Amino acid sequence: MVAEGAGAKYSFEGARADGTSFSYGFTVNYDGKDYPIAGAGAPGGADTIAIKRMGTHKVEAILKKGGKEVGKSEAKVSKDGTTTTLNSKGMTSDGKAYSIHSVYTKQ
Repeated sequence: MVAEGAGAKYSFEGARADGTSFSYGFTVNYDGKDYPIAGAGAPGGADTIAIKRMGTHKVEAILKKGGKEVGKSEAKVSKDGTTTTLNSKGMTSDGKAYSIHSVYTKQ
């Protein structure tokens, strides 16, 4: 993540357990409006994301494909700023439910 004025620029790149790769990103303001996702492999095949602040240390995101919600995420940053917890739920592009719990620590 890189700060971009009132929002941020995110980029994701990697490989899934089945070996398929993904590379996608977006630039978004924290205003709850839809912003385009570029690249391939976003959860649920999403093509837009909307993020809004839910407090000092929490944001919520809605992922959409073709205007229809395909996923929801919540990110919480610890008060000391060293740990981010991300919880995501939704549907994959082939219609299967997914649930992801990730914890990131600042190095």
